[in-house]
Amino acid sequence: MPDVAKAAKVGVGTVYRHFATKDDLIAALVAERFERLAQKAHEGLETEDPWEGLAGLIRFSAQIQADDRGLCEVMGSRPDLMDTAARAAGLPELSDRLVKRAQRSGQLRRDLVWEDIPMIACGLGRITQTTVGPATGRWPRLVEIILDGVRAPGSGKLPRAL
Repeated sequence: MPDVAKAAKVGVGTVYRHFATKDDLIAALVAERFERLAQKAHEGLETEDPWEGLAGLIRFSAQIQADDRGLCEVMGSRPDLMDTAARAAGLPELSDRLVKRAQRSGQLRRDLVWEDIPMIACGLGRITQTTVGPATGRWPRLVEIILDGVRAPGSGKLPRAL
């Protein structure tokens, strides 16, 4: 907690007044990230193109994880926090709606289920954390390759290789 206080430029007491334990702090941070994902899912449901609504959520999830190594570490080590935060934010229901909407439009594989979305997101998060050296910055291309794998029929345009 002292490191957190230092990074936030506040006293340790201030951190403890808001978060009794490190786990409480981590849970709050995870909940905030999942609320952002839920907001993106809501935006996706309002997007005219059902495919872009779902793909936008997956891209956003990968970007959040690329920007936040700590979130990826927590996702790997604390699936209980992930599940609690996802359910509290309504992500299972939102993901299900996005999947069904894209399937009804004929743009998403019929055999994909909403439960596949968190697995895809976790896998992409791992990719964002392991693309270093010459591969740094290539993960967005891999996101599009994965998205092409779930698209029904045909494929989308890939970003240019670096």
